[in-house]
Amino acid sequence: MTYEYTFLVTTMELLPGVESLTADEITHGFTQQLQGLAPSMSQYIQEASGGPWEAVSHSVTRLGSNLVITLMLRAEASGT
Repeated sequence: MTYEYTFLVTTMELLPGVESLTADEITHGFTQQLQGLAPSMSQYIQEASGGPWEAVSHSVTRLGSNLVITLMLRAEASGT
């Protein structure tokens, strides 16, 4: 089976003072913030042309006071 791939990238601003939090506190807050992003990301994945897409990989990178969230999506290649 042949697949096509694309990426969905979004950012999330970290709350002020995050540098002073423990790893557990950061994980808890991050999980809550991501839950707020999930519906909009899910909707985008469903509506993106060329789909239906499925998320097969992800990464989260801290860049200054932001998190960069990247999803790698794949769909069955058209014509297969």
